[in-house]
Amino acid sequence: MIGEEGIKLENCVAVSLLKHAFSLEDEKGQRTRLAYLRTKEEKEVDFCFLIDEKPQYILEAKKSGTDVSHQLNYFSERYHLTAIQLVMNLRQEFKNGSISIRAAERFLRELPRP
Repeated sequence: MIGEEGIKLENCVAVSLLKHAFSLEDEKGQRTRLAYLRTKEEKEVDFCFLIDEKPQYILEAKKSGTDVSHQLNYFSERYHLTAIQLVMNLRQEFKNGSISIRAAERFLRELPRP
């Protein structure tokens, strides 16, 4: 992701996911972890949200555009993971195959808060 807005979005997503993870640990006693996925060939996805070491979903954050990230698609298909692409400037949410394209603000707003 290139540009200051993209970096800010990725940081906002990271902080929101961590807050959500800590909330699940505190309220429900679930062991959570936020990670990223990367191959030796340097295919990478921004976030992998785990509960009890089991991936719940993978996320890619983008400033704009509706084309599905090739890396997100790769990990989703190869490992049968729920995949979500968050887009800062998105008018309409939709699914592209098995990947959900979501408005970042709406997704983050829907995360349970403590």
